Amino acid sequence: MTLSFIGMVVLTYLGHYGPVGVKAGDYVMCSELAGTNGQKFCVIARRTGELIDAYHVFLYRIERNGELYIKGTSGNYLSGLG
Repeated sequence: MTLSFIGMVVLTYLGHYGPVGVKAGDYVMCSELAGTNGQKFCVIARRTGELIDAYHVFLYRIERNGELYIKGTSGNYLSGLG
């Protein structure tokens, strides 16, 4: 019983705050997708240091010529896509 409770606490911590060693202000690349036309989409999370809203998430579109666009941003999920 105790071991399963400890495991649940550790998994909850990792699920909410991410891996150990990520400090407030650090950026973490969560995912990257390359399109066939040279575009890239990157999901990047920034650690906030707050207890409730631990990360802010950004979706970037990078054109083949290097232009960068922010497609969406939110504390808990991506919104404003389009």
